[in-house]
Amino acid sequence: MDLIDTFLGSAMALLSGVVIVLWTRVTVKVSQMDAISKSPNQVQDIGLQTIGNTD
Repeated sequence: MDLIDTFLGSAMALLSGVVIVLWTRVTVKVSQMDAISKSPNQVQDIGLQTIGNTD
């Protein structure tokens, strides 16, 4: 039973870590989009290309 509890605990910790990483990536990408949409068109094009290339 202890082994199962340990496994479940580590699985939950791993899952929450993955969720946190994904959430920060999404919020960073959204804030980049907001910043770019307020910039001039040339910067907008360059910025959108760089965001697309990171994936």
